[in-house]
Amino acid sequence: MLAFRSMVPDANALQAFNAPGARTWAATAEALGMGFSHLHSIKVLSIIAGGILGLILVLIPRYIPRTGKWLPTPIGFGLA
Repeated sequence: MLAFRSMVPDANALQAFNAPGARTWAATAEALGMGFSHLHSIKVLSIIAGGILGLILVLIPRYIPRTGKWLPTPIGFGLA
């Protein structure tokens, strides 16, 4: 408790510690609210790459069943 109080003495100092989960949801809300045209191009490419990788992670175990135990789950990979 003392260590936290020394780093965050008041509510204004708490703004320096952005929660990663909150930033993720803020970016998602921004993309859904304003459209992909307002996002930086690398973010759009990352969304596309993540979607393609998610499809690959779903399809590989379906067509090559023996590889399924060695691949991460698409949901776990997406959350990571």
